[in-house]
Amino acid sequence: MPRRMLIALAVLIALPTLAVAAILPDSDLGRAAAAYFDAFNAGGDDAMRAFIAAHVSRSALAERSADERIVIYHRMRDEHRTITPVRLVREAANELEIAARTGSGATLDLTFMFETEAPHGLIGIRVMDNGPGGNEPEPASAPLPDDQAVKAWSAWLDSLARADSFSGAVLFTRGDQVLFQSAYGLASRKARTPNRLDTQFNLGSINKMFTSLAIAQLVEAGKVKLDDTIDRYLPDYPKAVASKVTVRELLEHRGGIGDVFGDRYEHADHAKLRTVADWIPMFRDTPLAFEPGTRQQYSNGGYVLLGAIVERASGEDYFDYIRRHVYGPLGMAHTDSYADDDPGSSRAMGYTRHDDAGGTPDASGWAENSRSRPMRGSPAGGGYSTLEDLRAFVRAIRAGSLLRRETLADFPILGPGPGGEMGIGFGGGAPGINAAVEMNGPYTIIVLANMDPPTASGAAQKLRVWLPRSAGGERRVVAPHAIGGEPGPGGPGGAPDAAPVGGGLKASHAADPAPTPPVLDRQMRATILDSLCANVMRSYVEADTARMVVDYVRRREKAGAYDALTSATRFAEAVTMDLRHVNGDLHLSLRWDPLGAVPNGGRIVVGSPGPGGPEGGPQALRRGTGGGYVVAGPAPGGAVGPQIVRRAAGDGTAEHGGPGGPDGAPGPPPQFLRDAVTHNFGLGRIEILPGNVGCLEITGFMGAPGSDEAIAAALRFLEHTDAIIFDVRRNRGGNGQMCNLLLSHFLPAEPVKMVRVKSRIEGLNHDETSVADVPGPRRTDVPLWVLTSRGTGSAAEAFSFVLKNLARATLVGERTAGASHMVQGFPLVDGFVAGVSITRVSDPRTGREWEGIGVQPDMTVEPERALTVAHAAALRKLIAAADDPARRRSLEMTLEWVEARDRSAPQDASRLAALVGAYEGEREARLVDGHLEFRRGPRMGSPLVAIGPDRFSMDGEARLEFAAGNPSPSVMIEQADGTRTTYARVPAGP
Repeated sequence: MPRRMLIALAVLIALPTLAVAAILPDSDLGRAAAAYFDAFNAGGDDAMRAFIAAHVSRSALAERSADERIVIYHRMRDEHRTITPVRLVREAANELEIAARTGSGATLDLTFMFETEAPHGLIGIRVMDNGPGGNEPEPASAPLPDDQAVKAWSAWLDSLARADSFSGAVLFTRGDQVLFQSAYGLASRKARTPNRLDTQFNLGSINKMFTSLAIAQLVEAGKVKLDDTIDRYLPDYPKAVASKVTVRELLEHRGGIGDVFGDRYEHADHAKLRTVADWIPMFRDTPLAFEPGTRQQYSNGGYVLLGAIVERASGEDYFDYIRRHVYGPLGMAHTDSYADDDPGSSRAMGYTRHDDAGGTPDASGWAENSRSRPMRGSPAGGGYSTLEDLRAFVRAIRAGSLLRRETLADFPILGPGPGGEMGIGFGGGAPGINAAVEMNGPYTIIVLANMDPPTASGAAQKLRVWLPRSAGGERRVVAPHAIGGEPGPGGPGGAPDAAPVGGGLKASHAADPAPTPPVLDRQMRATILDSLCANVMRSYVEADTARMVVDYVRRREKAGAYDALTSATRFAEAVTMDLRHVNGDLHLSLRWDPLGAVPNGGRIVVGSPGPGGPEGGPQALRRGTGGGYVVAGPAPGGAVGPQIVRRAAGDGTAEHGGPGGPDGAPGPPPQFLRDAVTHNFGLGRIEILPGNVGCLEITGFMGAPGSDEAIAAALRFLEHTDAIIFDVRRNRGGNGQMCNLLLSHFLPAEPVKMVRVKSRIEGLNHDETSVADVPGPRRTDVPLWVLTSRGTGSAAEAFSFVLKNLARATLVGERTAGASHMVQGFPLVDGFVAGVSITRVSDPRTGREWEGIGVQPDMTVEPERALTVAHAAALRKLIAAADDPARRRSLEMTLEWVEARDRSAPQDASRLAALVGAYEGEREARLVDGHLEFRRGPRMGSPLVAIGPDRFSMDGEARLEFAAGNPSPSVMIEQADGTRTTYARVPAGP
């Protein structure tokens, strides 16, 4: 709960407005409070001094002079601009508690305290800052019924709009049903033109989605290949760069291309930026930031080059191509990359509070974003669209109709997830621009705003937490800096949800009272920033980037960007946005998080931003001193608090510690141990498939006492199989040491380098190697397959990454989540925590990583088919290696059965019915739920899989061929050894 502070105020006596008077009681206390609100909003030093004389008690003036009170008033006025009462909370003999909304979008609880004796002089006001929406009545629980979610969201948006903190348009649907839509604020403050449902809003970097779709279309047309270097399409671009960077690397922000927004852009004539070619000089001569493919760094320049590739491959102007091949077919008639001087009056002007991005502010502090806006957007962003047009785009994504299924494997954000479930979010933002699109199960949320981030993303987040989770239990989110540009709505520091990471280990926290955020003054802000910048400079994984990040934050500090921020959370949000400005690293953050803060010298580790556990907070692991691993999990209310898990030397157990380190800390929490045992340490389904192919499902790496023996037991069960399939499709990560131990069973006893961890922090640089002494059977020759999905994250990705790089396994399924970087939380002061990327994890031989792009499977298929495809591939490999003809014949029969099951074509019911009946030797064919089964004597029936007309496979062990015609119906059964026996149909009894 925010700290309450006593402040004295002086404001001009004024007649209360009717709206204020209707909220406050008709009493001396109510009239004094009403005068305060009206006068506060009028402002002026003379007014404050007059109010002091009329309302502030002499005893209060003796403690603090009028001049001191004026200083406090200015501080409040600078931060909040206006304060409007919205509800009387409590009335007592000498106190009034009033809920209010500020002009900056915050919510306050103000308690006016008066002397008990007449004339009831004002002693002071306690002020509690609740943040945005804080004093609006919140729903009691989530998820909510649709009508209640609409009511709560509508009320919240109304309150923000009244406070001039939301301007835009919103759409909320379930399936094709519109549950709520509305528009708020002004499209033009100068002309007083209101926003409407059909107003066109700047999308920021959402346009990257359309550029990606254009590239995908050209891939399908055979005009672009993702793994071609870009010199094939852009022969005039500097050869030293173009011959190294591939189209795929541009799409994934891994090309090392410079950004368009730098010194050249600031000094350029923005009015001349109209074509794709006009943008290229902004970065053309900038050296590569890194060797292509080895890192990920957000690059608008990369998407400008993709636009140039669209032009070269299609023979059309980029903007014409997008109109004809993207907007036109989807019916997006009101979407385009309009230039500022294009005719049309339905586009909203963007409004910002960034001093370096806007023109002259109006009375409320909003300025047109004219200084930062180009004449026309680019393939990287800056186009306009409407609610209804974006809804059409969403419909196409949901239907999977934008691309062919095989193409979606390389462009997964442009189609539905496995089984058709939806959990996608994307957004865009810049000064005066913010847009957010959420697809959550059957729900779609679209928010378009002509104000600074996180106006739209915050509004979408507000509604999303009241809705049921998506059907797949996951959210696949394109982080705003990947296609947007602003910090997302994922938490206090603005970290958005991303592909699922972490998992496996659950964090628990003591039920401490909620701490009170400090009210920041200039000295506190300076101290926090000093400590933050020192930690970034000392520990950020790349020293040169660290200097650029710190330089930018210091420039913002010097320009006064943080001077008016006294709220801990709002200060953290602003600084977080600036930390990420340079290179789009979403791991960088500042949080006020006292539950996550530990004493100096302690360690907090958070993962890639995103849901790491059931509660949706981040989790990740890093290697600590002595081989330890540190995990941070979600605390109550979404805060991140530390827990330390380390593997003890030699005994195969794990210890669980508290803040600051495991030494002297208690053992694992009972709940953690219960969860680990209940879930068999993450080792799920285990079976031997036909053909003697083993299969082990791993849902998480839950390293805890007993996990080593669980691994050994599972592998002993599979010891005599001829091939093994590991299923990590639903594995979001967990304990790295458990992953390491499992891997080591399939590598030689001599240490094998698996991953390289690089860091500027002493003791963290190392090559992770395999374990020589394993508790289960070591199998270095058995062929392996690994099943992956978009939900495969963290340690499960490491498992897949290592086996693929060592050519030890074949990966089947989808590209994984892309969560490898490790982040440390550095405790600062007053409960603030800095999140800093401290390591890069890569292959020790090639230097390649999987951060941000995931691990690419060798065989790309839908996750629901991955097991069948892998099983068939394993059988083919075993067939090729089989020396015994009988064994080969048996495997071929099994493969036939597997492939027939995969096709599973529907059968003609009348044809199947003709085969039903009793056959010699107590055999019987019968229909069960529309499928043919065959039963032999007292055995259970076996389902038959069609492999041809009247020909079937039974369990991969036998073939059956029915002869249904007269005069003698029969069935011929062929065994795996080649034996064939015919059984006549037994005539039905009378």
